Amino acid sequence: HLREALAVQRQVLPDSSEDLALTLGTLGELLERVGRLDEAEAFTVEALVIEQQVYGDDHPFVATTLVNLGVIRRERGDIAAAVSAYRQALAVTQRGYGSDHPETATVMRNLASALRDQEAYDEALALYERALAIRRDRLGPDHPRVANLLNSLARLHDARGDLGAAGAAQEEALAIYRRSDRPEPALLAPALHNLAELRETQGRDAEA
Repeated sequence: HLREALAVQRQVLPDSSEDLALTLGTLGELLERVGRLDEAEAFTVEALVIEQQVYGDDHPFVATTLVNLGVIRRERGDIAAAVSAYRQALAVTQRGYGSDHPETATVMRNLASALRDQEAYDEALALYERALAIRRDRLGPDHPRVANLLNSLARLHDARGDLGAAGAAQEEALAIYRRSDRPEPALLAPALHNLAELRETQGRDAEA
């Protein structure tokens, strides 16, 4: 149905229509979810161009579309292009929301994860730690989004070979999940699994 709507919009709307950008962006997100990444990227890039024309480079819609583009490119394995999109998104978000806003922390996490894929561990660590500080300050130390970021930080420490720091971050994330009024199995189970793997690796290293 969205494709049909897009075809109609292309006929009746100007090329710089915000409604056209919305349809293109939505199609890009849906196609990303089903793994049709080439099409997803094409629609997302087109949406981005229109949004920049309509809203200017510093609008939150532009930041969101840049993040979506980063997600698609990271899934495609084009990590350098993903990092570029996330850097642009972070710059827009910082200008629009400020350096200490939860939205800024979310984009920092996205960029840090892509940098982890590039093995740019020092910059990734600095971004994760900054994002974590923002979430703790603005959302509270026991917020699930703090735990989610701790999970990401644990994966980074693991990739760097710092198993002690990885285990500490994972245990802190688990403690937050367990203190939640409604612990979600979908969050607890992966965290427990990751911690078990870390402990198993630490045990092997200790025996070596």
